[in-house]
Amino acid sequence: MGGGSTLGQRGYVKVTYINRRASNFVEDFIDLDGGSTEIINDGENFGTFTNKNFRNTDLLKRDYDAVEIQSRYQVFDNFMIDGSYTAQINNDGNFEGKLSNQPALSSNAFDYPESTPEARYFPYGRLDEFQRHKLRIFGI
Repeated sequence: MGGGSTLGQRGYVKVTYINRRASNFVEDFIDLDGGSTEIINDGENFGTFTNKNFRNTDLLKRDYDAVEIQSRYQVFDNFMIDGSYTAQINNDGNFEGKLSNQPALSSNAFDYPESTPEARYFPYGRLDEFQRHKLRIFGI
């Protein structure tokens, strides 16, 4: 949800409320119920390995709320000031789900669940990218 206004003929300001809820992630499951496969290549037995199965899950979540203000003003014909301010209200979850140049990661959440309990390996709370206030101002 958002709104904005012009600042005369030389600029604008807009305010946006952002509300995102992410769930139903595609996740890999490596557990005893998924079975195992014996790997043999050119007659050489490499052993038996646990299968990795992919399914959707609602046990992983990401919740994000923020208010963003963006503005631009043409001070002179050859100089403009541009900027934005973001106030994060909420950036919580139990799954980061992305890294630079790696947009679709699976987690360790369901890899051998008998030895990786939720409270220790994927607790719900503030995510790494949380930053309460962010201000960017630049001139062109």
